[in-house]
Amino acid sequence: MYVVDPQVAVGLEQVFGTQDVAPPPVGDWLTRRERTHGMFDDLWKIYPPPQDVDVRDIKIAAADGTHLTLRLYRKHNSDAQAVLLYLHGGGMIMCNLETHDGVCRDYASATGLPVVAVDYRLAPEHPFPTPVDDCYSALLWLADNATVLGLDAARIAVGGESAGGGLAAAVVLKARDEGGPALVGQMLIYPMLDDRTVKRDAALEPVALWTYDDHATAWTAYLGSDRAGSPYATPLRADDLSGLPASYVEVGELDIFRAESLAYASRLLAASVPVEFHLHPCVPHAFDLLAPDADVSRRAKGDRYRFLLRVASQDLTQPA
Repeated sequence: MYVVDPQVAVGLEQVFGTQDVAPPPVGDWLTRRERTHGMFDDLWKIYPPPQDVDVRDIKIAAADGTHLTLRLYRKHNSDAQAVLLYLHGGGMIMCNLETHDGVCRDYASATGLPVVAVDYRLAPEHPFPTPVDDCYSALLWLADNATVLGLDAARIAVGGESAGGGLAAAVVLKARDEGGPALVGQMLIYPMLDDRTVKRDAALEPVALWTYDDHATAWTAYLGSDRAGSPYATPLRADDLSGLPASYVEVGELDIFRAESLAYASRLLAASVPVEFHLHPCVPHAFDLLAPDADVSRRAKGDRYRFLLRVASQDLTQPA
């Protein structure tokens, strides 16, 4: 029997309350989107994000000519040039720049590194490959315009949580395969990597915040009936993980993504990619967002900051 970290449980109750709300049925992506966006509105009222960050929106063109918005975050008086391209979570079906504004502010404030967030288009209105293509277009634009922005195109890391972690993994693979920008690191936070996570774990199900029904809804919206297995849609299906940058992979013990996260980290290691892997006990999906003051959340965020600063310095000989 699994138990939730007591500090995380307090955080979850603070965000969600004690009211038992029936989950939406499988396939109802719209209700999930509306509820999640409302939850983030409440979350930032409880935990106001750092304000020592300058924010600027930039319009770019996606591969199909559609205008996308990037949001650049810089800590006040920071002259750091290494940059994190951050891809928000949300199961490919929800969230945006506003829901994750506090997340990006936190990374910029805590590390001093500039952060560029991508307002990629969502499924089911824009299924695969549009979200990957949008994020890759953002990477290409960032590399091409880094100097104008006072950034270093040779020191770009890509990261994200949940769906954003899966998109980050896909962008890194695509950059390698297409001779795109050389990246210094990838940060995959409880990443969504594989549509084949369908076998229900009866012990895990009661404590999983991202449920198997959520998982089925998201992947169907993103891929439809096309489950041919492009590695850019489901990175765990990639045949070859060699030649990828230093990687950070993290997941909670009570997360249905734990097996695919561990499998990806193991395959990266087998491909001689430097990997830092964390499995945090007694915590579900998105634990750090929903209970940011919990000790485990502080440890997890500290590890991420340290990894980003290490790869930004390009000194991978330093211990983790």
